[in-house]
Amino acid sequence: MPHTQGITPSEPGLEDLPAEQLSALYGVLSRIFIAEVDEDGLAALKSTELVNLLGAFRSDYPSYLYNAESDQDLLDDLAVAYCHLFILPGAKAAPLRCGHWASMVGVSLTQFEQAVAAYAAETPQLAEAFGRLPTDHLALVLSYLSSAYGADDTAIRAQAGALVRGFVRPWADLFVEKLLAATDNPVYGASGELFRTLVQDGAPG
Repeated sequence: MPHTQGITPSEPGLEDLPAEQLSALYGVLSRIFIAEVDEDGLAALKSTELVNLLGAFRSDYPSYLYNAESDQDLLDDLAVAYCHLFILPGAKAAPLRCGHWASMVGVSLTQFEQAVAAYAAETPQLAEAFGRLPTDHLALVLSYLSSAYGADDTAIRAQAGALVRGFVRPWADLFVEKLLAATDNPVYGASGELFRTLVQDGAPG
């Protein structure tokens, strides 16, 4: 997972983060939402930076990670939570297709998906990871935002902020509230809250 550059907020709120730190945080979330957590991902979730960051959103995040009997128990529990939240159908599922949520608030994602598709086509190193994902999959959208905010071109960063404000912010609350209602897992709960805060506070022009 991307390094979070020592971000340790005392309270949720990311209004003043520079673009490179926004890039790192969107990258972290992309890795969390793309698939079940693996051993490398778990090591990253236990890093001081992420424990401080995600622990600001969920006070039980550190104890969840450090009080487990083994890493394998954590990986198994995270895998079950991921499957029930994002893979298996059902009333408690929180789909990772952004279009599902955007349609509920009357937002068309066509322009956003075009930007994400162009990004994916120009980023061959991600072809294997994202080749089977639709362009409105949350993990791919977050990866695009990570790349855009990490760009040297201020126009690209400004476009990313405009796309977030116009096409992601309107439905972010719906997705996060569904996620929080469906699971008490601290990792996914904190990740949802971080996503919401980034979208609301961390989309500079």
